[in-house]
Amino acid sequence: VPAREPEQLAALGVDRALLVERVCAAFAVQIHQFGFFNADPHPGNVHVSVDVQQNKGDPNVPVLLDYGLTKRFETPMLVAFARLMHSSHASDPDGLEQALEEMGFL
Repeated sequence: VPAREPEQLAALGVDRALLVERVCAAFAVQIHQFGFFNADPHPGNVHVSVDVQQNKGDPNVPVLLDYGLTKRFETPMLVAFARLMHSSHASDPDGLEQALEEMGFL
């Protein structure tokens, strides 16, 4: 079931906050642990598994689709990307500038 269908998710008993948490965790592991960046993570590429037998009764299992636009980051880019995320969260313009420089955008 597409994750952008709130009525269907509600009927399946999906906890949307938990689903979002799991999707974010999956992307974070891909990027920060494996250096794998999906450049097209829009809502149409996120579904929810409806096979409760396979999911052991858990209706909150995300299925991530479409890895046609991806990139693998080397360590320096991973560090710069982590700095970019941290600086964005901390509203740190100097950190943002440093991260963008390290990434080659400035």
